[in-house]
Amino acid sequence: MRRLILLLLLFSILTIAPTQAIIIEHELGSTYILWKWNCTNPNTTVNVSVDGETVMTNASCIGEYLLSNINENEMHMIKVVNTSNESDYATDTAQTLPPFSFFMILLLITFSLLMIVFATTSTTRIIASIFTLLFTAFTYKYSIYYASPLSYLLLFAFFFTFALMLVEVLRMLTSTIRRKPKWEEDFWNEWREGGGGL
Repeated sequence: MRRLILLLLLFSILTIAPTQAIIIEHELGSTYILWKWNCTNPNTTVNVSVDGETVMTNASCIGEYLLSNINENEMHMIKVVNTSNESDYATDTAQTLPPFSFFMILLLITFSLLMIVFATTSTTRIIASIFTLLFTAFTYKYSIYYASPLSYLLLFAFFFTFALMLVEVLRMLTSTIRRKPKWEEDFWNEWREGGGGL
């Protein structure tokens, strides 16, 4: 029993991934990226480089760096390296947001597609639902940054549209299964017209 416990303990130690000593988070805008880092050892100093260029040397282990006046949809990378141990480092890649007008166009298209989904039935509703789901998911991604309260509405719209599409697909399938073949309808019509006799 003791051996089993020791084996399990050894196995758990070997399989647990080591925690990273430097943690980087980022905050995005359409013209800026704000990186914040934190080290597990508060006495550590770090060197910071952005896109391969050193921007800070011997900086505090808890700090931030603002990269501003950059274009929309630009991707940049930060590297934070422990000065006392260069094998201890962390990197983070972030991309600035598209312009706010792009988000507004996405929002307008999404709500237009939602109106089409509610106004139509049958195959048109299913096709419109597929496009609505795609645009809603894409708009939701940016709504988190531009209008976070709106993201909850978009999430609700996504699941509601999915439910509507599912109901419409099931309705079409059941009506197709219930529909009699033409030859069977013709047979019963002729049988009724003939008085129902054999």
